[in-house]
Amino acid sequence: MPTPFSALDRASVTRRSALAALAAGAALTASACTAEEPSARPGGRGPTRPAVDPDVAAAALVLAEVQGVLDLLTATAQEHRSLRADVEPLRAAHAEHVRLLAEAAPAKAQEGAASDVPSPGSSPSPSVSPPASPSASDGATPPVTVARQAPRALRDLVLAEEKLVASTKQRAFDAESGAFARVLASIAAASAQHAVVLRTAGTGAGS
Repeated sequence: MPTPFSALDRASVTRRSALAALAAGAALTASACTAEEPSARPGGRGPTRPAVDPDVAAAALVLAEVQGVLDLLTATAQEHRSLRADVEPLRAAHAEHVRLLAEAAPAKAQEGAASDVPSPGSSPSPSVSPPASPSASDGATPPVTVARQAPRALRDLVLAEEKLVASTKQRAFDAESGAFARVLASIAAASAQHAVVLRTAGTGAGS
């Protein structure tokens, strides 16, 4: 029978694989947005600039979503000290995802994507709003809401990770680049393992 420690071991392997794929995919995606130079329109009406590469736009959206989950993890660890041991490895993994995705997505794409992604920390339960971790962009981020009860806070984290799994899987399916699709699939796999770890922690917390 799997144990919480075996789940953590699998998550570690998944994170290592994801980071290796992200390093390659970030370079590939970043080059896609700079490969084409402005070209002259027929009739001398001036240069045209190609639209943002779809995979670059997807990277910016995934970056905003991962940053939101990272902010929620950070705020939860600040509010609930008893959860820090469970949350910190997951927070570190997503921080690395953010760092590498930020290299793939231009600043302008990041700004547009951030406004389109809702905060994962909204909750109808009594909550507090600790300061969020710094965003990958310089724009202001909305406050992150954390449930006052640790079991509820863990459930909110599980839901946030599961939402990230679903959205990233869909973007992996839609990706034009096979390498970038594998990057997104790796992030989704890591988030799925995070949800397993958090659900196990929630069982121990009496949720």
